[in-house]
Amino acid sequence: MEKLEERFDVLTRKRTPSRNKNGLHEVDEAFFAKGIPEEKMIITKNHGLSIEKSSSGDRVFAIGHKGAIDFQGGYSVGAGERYYGVVYKKRFIKHYGDDLRIAGDAGKSLHTPSATNFAQTSATKNKTFVIRSENSTRTQGQVHVQFKEGYDMMDIDGNLTTQKDWLNKHVQGVVEFDKDGKIIRFIETAD
Repeated sequence: MEKLEERFDVLTRKRTPSRNKNGLHEVDEAFFAKGIPEEKMIITKNHGLSIEKSSSGDRVFAIGHKGAIDFQGGYSVGAGERYYGVVYKKRFIKHYGDDLRIAGDAGKSLHTPSATNFAQTSATKNKTFVIRSENSTRTQGQVHVQFKEGYDMMDIDGNLTTQKDWLNKHVQGVVEFDKDGKIIRFIETAD
């Protein structure tokens, strides 16, 4: 992963298997979506695929693989945890992300803003997402990809789009890696 991150920006996640015994793992959903997945995929009794909207209002991605490996969130630690990342051109995150990691009191990270606050602050600076930090992501930061109302029809470059769809439009590839940072599989998604 370190060699990949020298050439590209990578947003990464650690996830345990789906709580639905017939659900696909989020890592596989990312490869299916060729980017950030929002829908949950479930194998039906007839061995078909059912796609359901995620109940989550966001997905949190570490910038770089080390933040994902170190993350200790409740849905990320346990048997069957796997790691994946979405790959962007180098400097993409710095260019489009509003860095809030030390913008709070005493140099601490601010929380992810509401959609209204985001529109009045970050979006006015031509930023499309925020970078913040917690313990495991203090060095490089993390990005919260929002699926919530207000983030569902953003005006980005004169186009109405969702934050996730805009980010997926710029994905160069999807990577799966292990807890030691070794790449397991990679697909290129850029045209």
